[in-house]
Amino acid sequence: MRFNPPPSWPVEPDWAPPTGWQPPQDWEQPPYGWQLWVPDAPQAESPNPSLPPGAGIEVLDEDDAEVETDDRSRSQERPQSLFSRATQNPIWTTLGALVGIIGLVLSSVQVYQAIRTPPVDLEIVALSLDSQQSVQGTLPGGNSQSVEVTPIDITLQNKGGEPSLITKIEAEVVYFQQLQDCTFSAPSRESITTKYDLKIPMDGVKPTTTDIAREIRFEVKAGVADRMVLTLGPQTQQAFATAPMVMTAKLTMIHDDNQVLEVRGVSLVTTVGAANAQIEAVGVDDPSPQTRACAQANLEHLNTMYAIQANRSRALDSLRSAYQRASA
Repeated sequence: MRFNPPPSWPVEPDWAPPTGWQPPQDWEQPPYGWQLWVPDAPQAESPNPSLPPGAGIEVLDEDDAEVETDDRSRSQERPQSLFSRATQNPIWTTLGALVGIIGLVLSSVQVYQAIRTPPVDLEIVALSLDSQQSVQGTLPGGNSQSVEVTPIDITLQNKGGEPSLITKIEAEVVYFQQLQDCTFSAPSRESITTKYDLKIPMDGVKPTTTDIAREIRFEVKAGVADRMVLTLGPQTQQAFATAPMVMTAKLTMIHDDNQVLEVRGVSLVTTVGAANAQIEAVGVDDPSPQTRACAQANLEHLNTMYAIQANRSRALDSLRSAYQRASA
């Protein structure tokens, strides 16, 4: 601080009063607001008006200021630099790429699983027993003979996205009966071995087992329908027989890693020729009492078989209708 006397005071320039000095009473009073003591050099105004000028401010020289500025810059840049260096590390870059790829794959798999078609979706859309088919048989002497039978015509549809492979056909015989011969013809002494797809082992006129199976390979391509035609009947029966055998069986298909496809039961007559011989014998205008009794006995067997839910062949329906008319 330096002494700042009023202009009217008779003091030398740069003079400073000693400690305890008081101006003489005859000197004029300083002008209003005059400061007798002023700073040596102008100072910046304090940001806090309640503090004296310069209070709370640490003054640094130029070297110290440069050091502090560098430290402050480095402290501000350090977090960003560390983060930048971490994210630019090849390990983190690779992991980030892997996470992105895995996320994309998982999303694609989820979408695919939601919209994809099942591999195999096999079902039966139609079953018919209305046609005829010739099946070869062998007589005891080795001669061949064809037999007219009713084939089981099955339409399969694969709604899946992959081919379906049927590997086995199983049949359970739930009803089997040899009917009386209403033609009253002499029975044939010869037997015939018939090449049915599903052969029922026989002991005379009775099956030796009710469960039959055959290994096959039948493919239904993806998204298409295909037909399977198979035959079912006794492995051996009387040759030139006019007394038919009737049966009901439940079929099952095994496909694609032991998946099971149930087929509705089927009811049919062994040979169309034997059924036609019976229809002709009982279809007369005035059947004999013997013929009428034969027709009634056979009708009872058919009524028992008809109580079983199944698809029935046209030849079997015609035979039952003939017995009904002859029994009336």
